[in-house]
Amino acid sequence: MKIFVLLSGEHIELSEAELYSILKAENIKFSVLDRLPQVIGLKLNKKDIGKIIARSSMCKLIGKLLLLCDADKNVIINSLSRININLKSKTFNVRIDRIRGCCKHISGYELEVLIGNIIRERSSGSVNLSSPDIRFYGVLTGEKFIFGTVISQIKRSKFNERKPRKRPFFHPGTIEPLFARLLVNLSEVPSGEILFDPFCGAGGILIEAGLINCRVIGSDIDPAMVMGAAINLKYYNIDYDLVVADARFLPFRNIKYISTDPPYGVSSTTMGENVKNLVETFLKNIYQCLNREAKICISVPQRLDINFRTRYRLINEYFMRVHKSLTRRIVLLVKDNI
Repeated sequence: MKIFVLLSGEHIELSEAELYSILKAENIKFSVLDRLPQVIGLKLNKKDIGKIIARSSMCKLIGKLLLLCDADKNVIINSLSRININLKSKTFNVRIDRIRGCCKHISGYELEVLIGNIIRERSSGSVNLSSPDIRFYGVLTGEKFIFGTVISQIKRSKFNERKPRKRPFFHPGTIEPLFARLLVNLSEVPSGEILFDPFCGAGGILIEAGLINCRVIGSDIDPAMVMGAAINLKYYNIDYDLVVADARFLPFRNIKYISTDPPYGVSSTTMGENVKNLVETFLKNIYQCLNREAKICISVPQRLDINFRTRYRLINEYFMRVHKSLTRRIVLLVKDNI
């Protein structure tokens, strides 16, 4: 099946990285049809679409791809004439979006009306602007026009419902659910596998991993945080294993997937340890606890200038500006067995 994925416009590079991480984690076979600003065209098995929908934090919409052509009104009309559209008396509407002011020579509203009229004339469907049976959606991006029917519009409200202040145990240092899910996905952990967070705090990352059916293990040096994480995980009916432990000296073996956001020493305590030293010592000592194929996704403040290449291979890194005094550096590592 041919689909298109509309990505979040906030952090396009991270959105794209998350999508490919999900495809890899879930072992989804796919081919890329096109890669455009904020939109990726893919060919994959229809049954795998639900896996993307269930996991993603930065995909906005997934649609069945009907048309990909140059962003020219005449080309669009001619291309639509070759598409078989049979609505079988169902209602529909048409919406057109443009990415970052692209294709200003085309009026989105006029294109909506034009395409709507073509569909109505060629099928037995009728227009319903508020609650249609079928939603047609088009995107003007990169001088191209992508058009299809909406399969799923991913709402961020589900993440807002899990904001830290809405949980039974709250701590101000807990990361937001949307970002926590992103870190989980970037680790490429498959559903059903174990994800470990060695700085689990109140359990934000573990919650998001558990909700996509990962088995979760967490540790924290602060007993109060471990107790709080247990309360939160129980609240979301997530099975867990938690332990009070110093992340620099962990009692584990054969760890394969790690996703973590270590304390910055502001809202979350480092127990007096320098943050840079804490992270570098953690990475040095956990090496012996890792599976040969271990993958680590770790988020740290950019200003720390941490050396990640000692005994690890840096796969990628991304920068996310939070506010003027904090830019997150998100680093993806694999164990270097050489």
